Amino acid sequence: MASGRVLPAGSGVVISIWGVHRNPKYWGPDAEHFDPDRFLPERFNPGHHCSFMPFSSGPRNCPGYQYALMSMKTALSTILRSYKVVGEREPTAIPRIRVKIDIMMKDIDGYRVALTRRRPRAVSSDNRENA
Repeated sequence: MASGRVLPAGSGVVISIWGVHRNPKYWGPDAEHFDPDRFLPERFNPGHHCSFMPFSSGPRNCPGYQYALMSMKTALSTILRSYKVVGEREPTAIPRIRVKIDIMMKDIDGYRVALTRRRPRAVSSDNRENA
């Protein structure tokens, strides 16, 4: 290890992905602040290839990560086809987000968006959609 400590053979090692994803060494002094813009292509520049690893890394990473990504894209496109995402009327600074860690991490205080149903498209008598 970097500290010079030697682990006995057969030792298990666990990485705190939560801690890595909030490490100021890689993400700056505002690492705890929710800033989705930090992942824009022109800004995303992790200091180390393992500083962002939502599905772990290496040969024993999550075997379902491709499935998870495809499932999220499919679900999101299905939802956005039927609903509009409506945010707060007056956007404000995002306070410190408090989360509950269970099977999934979720916001304790709820979400600041709502879904409103899109109007159904009219269908003509010959089954072609009208815009």
